[in-house]
Amino acid sequence: MFGLRGEMLQSGNFYYGVEMTTAQLEQGIKADKYLWIYAADIDWAPVVDELKQRYSTEEWMHRFAFTCLLPTYDKYSLRNVTDFSSFPFYCHKWAQYDARDWLAEMRKVKASDIEIVKIRNKCLDLGVISPIHYNPTTRQAFNWLYELADKSGDLDETNRADVKKKLENLVHAYGGQIITNVFNKPEYGIKIRDFPNWRSGYFFERLIHEVYPKSEDLITIKSHELSRLINAKSNLVRTIRKGTNDE
Repeated sequence: MFGLRGEMLQSGNFYYGVEMTTAQLEQGIKADKYLWIYAADIDWAPVVDELKQRYSTEEWMHRFAFTCLLPTYDKYSLRNVTDFSSFPFYCHKWAQYDARDWLAEMRKVKASDIEIVKIRNKCLDLGVISPIHYNPTTRQAFNWLYELADKSGDLDETNRADVKKKLENLVHAYGGQIITNVFNKPEYGIKIRDFPNWRSGYFFERLIHEVYPKSEDLITIKSHELSRLINAKSNLVRTIRKGTNDE
């Protein structure tokens, strides 16, 4: 529950759809979770198990990486795929399959995601603004995020509440100023429109770190936002207590 300013909130390493212990953080997200984030909202675990049984490590990982990253180059590339669970087994027929080293690119994504989690946790350690809808900047940030998610066609009654929570978590982590700054940079508008999906805040979070590659900038901007509220004697700033899963 949220309480008065200074009260501590229970929190673990929340990856906007994936709860991660510190050990998992160092390993990165598992293949089935990446496939869920990038490709389709299905249970990928059995697919990954079958890929591992059928192919060598290098081959199944290349198929996994291609399935994940193809939509980032062309968000409509898989729109005619009706059975995503079968796609990794015939994806080699796609013209783009040998066009680049998909596995090397996926490894870069995974490495950057691990760093993003670490930086996000530093931002959370500064404190969070909550409820976000009581503060104009965080409310605006959430509204812009949710509006795009709602218009994307990725939300329905089965996932709407979950996506809403993930976007709220994104605002908790980075505050309102950073997120609205990203929206106000017109050169990133095309990238926002071309996100593969809005089932989570994952792609917007990666864009935040593209706009602000230096973690110090994120820390500084959020610190100033929190300080302004504290100096105004606002009761909206809370602190985070590490969860028991952060081991």
